[in-house]
Amino acid sequence: MNLADDLQAWLAQGVVPPEVLAQVPRELREIADALETRAPVPPMPAIPRPPHPPRRASSRQGNRERQSDDEIPF
Repeated sequence: MNLADDLQAWLAQGVVPPEVLAQVPRELREIADALETRAPVPPMPAIPRPPHPPRRASSRQGNRERQSDDEIPF
């Protein structure tokens, strides 16, 4: 991943924590410093990825539970 992808993942969550926002300028400064000195730019930024949302049970399974034998078309 890259910095833009990590930030996009946080934006998709709706809220970017202040500690993550504070880290972005430091990451950009490290990238700029590397470019100025022609050093390699690290491929992975140090900002954490957002937590994954909890997985829901399959909707297909929920539909099966609600369907009775009377609802099955023949």
